[in-house]
Amino acid sequence: MRLYVVCVAWLAVAGVLPAQDPVVVLLQFDEKPSLSVVNALHEELESLFEGAGIRLDLRHIEKRPLRRKHERAAVIHFSKGCAPPIVIRRHEAEVRTLAHVHQAGKRVLDLVEVNCRNVSEYISTAITTSDLGRLEMLYGRALARVVSHELLHWMLNESKHTRSRLFCPHVQARDLIAEGVTLEHGEIARLRRFATESAVAGGL
Repeated sequence: MRLYVVCVAWLAVAGVLPAQDPVVVLLQFDEKPSLSVVNALHEELESLFEGAGIRLDLRHIEKRPLRRKHERAAVIHFSKGCAPPIVIRRHEAEVRTLAHVHQAGKRVLDLVEVNCRNVSEYISTAITTSDLGRLEMLYGRALARVVSHELLHWMLNESKHTRSRLFCPHVQARDLIAEGVTLEHGEIARLRRFATESAVAGGL
């Protein structure tokens, strides 16, 4: 089986096989954020997975729809109102859950819950006065990185974490908004296997 997967991967790279179908990510907002936040969210999320050869098809929905079986899809539910921070906080004493992915036994499911308010309050501890003119962009970037963390759990079917900046157990607030934070080589390699094996199996 491994040899077959490797052969399929080589053929795809060589252009013999058609490009893999994108992973569908369905975005459901209780309160839709501004266009600037949405655009930053889309741009960052697509960029993070592009390096692993995974194309995302980001769609906005009102409710969770029925999906075709061959479609690789995840639903991201954003709750508590998605607005950037309005104050700068120097210390955050209370530990807050930014997001979580649902599980059934050892299987990681395709449903992610994001607490927008907690993300906003968390990154407010890393915001500086020089960031005030681009809060919406930074907030969209932070949401994308929180989502990418949970999508990694789902795509890899893995509840454990690594020591990387985006896939560690407690991602630092600054790493959610800083320039140049990407997935690490080991994570990219595992995501490429996910993409190849999903294509061989006909999708998730």
